[in-house]
Amino acid sequence: MPSKTIAPYTMRLVRSTDVFAHMAELLKSAPVEWIHAEARSISRRNVELYEIATNDSLIYARWVFDSAPDVVPTFPSPRQPRAVLSGTGIQVSSDRGVFDSATATLFDPLDERSFAYLLPLSRTEALLESASFDSVARKTDETPLLQYLRARHPEAYFTVTHAEHGSIPLGFAPLQTIGPRHILLGTKRGLIKPSAGYGIVRTARESEHLARLWRENLPLPPGWRANWRWRLFDKGFLQLAAHDPRLPLALVHRVMRAVPLAQSLRFIDEELPLRQLAAVFRSALPVVLGKR
Repeated sequence: MPSKTIAPYTMRLVRSTDVFAHMAELLKSAPVEWIHAEARSISRRNVELYEIATNDSLIYARWVFDSAPDVVPTFPSPRQPRAVLSGTGIQVSSDRGVFDSATATLFDPLDERSFAYLLPLSRTEALLESASFDSVARKTDETPLLQYLRARHPEAYFTVTHAEHGSIPLGFAPLQTIGPRHILLGTKRGLIKPSAGYGIVRTARESEHLARLWRENLPLPPGWRANWRWRLFDKGFLQLAAHDPRLPLALVHRVMRAVPLAQSLRFIDEELPLRQLAAVFRSALPVVLGKR
């Protein structure tokens, strides 16, 4: 597809090391005791107290803020459809200027099951990532990404300076927590969108909301629930991934064409107006009903 503007959105590289350094700076004067241990279970001792078993010791607390997907109640909920978003990412440098530092490439197909993102850092450096939806995590494979680059820039020589691989479980948050002061956070709270896998903006907004309630001494909602329309769409998307890993990519292609590019980015955070949401549902129907 021809290049399009994503204004008013912009893209920016944020490194995890910078995020952790910023957090450490903000918390350096706070009376926080850091315990480096892995949580194994959470149980309710009485009305006021929770017991957290770790691989090091038992911890007792009046409040529990829980982002551990494998600790009961687990994420994704076993009662709802689930899938996995897998990705391999590489940072590359080129021996000549081949990248347009003002243009990012999104949702570019690699094959029937996966697509690529190309995010230039300069004329000679870029981040390139593959993504695929499936019922299980896929293995690390840099080969399709390097083939992708060489096919588009046969005149250049590329060096991989960094590589990483990861997977994001996609599904729905557990319906119940251990108790009223057991507060779910992040992915476990359901802030990863099942049909997109992204949750950075949503997690930030929900964190600000919880922090405001905490400061005002108001009750904190233990979990978070998306609008029923979006839950219906996301549930159908995960069912497609379990049925045939090629179908999610086919659905993404149709949805990307149903609304303007800048508006499709609003789809990730479920901010589309009802009229455009209807267009998304219409574009999805042939894939959902056909399942082929």
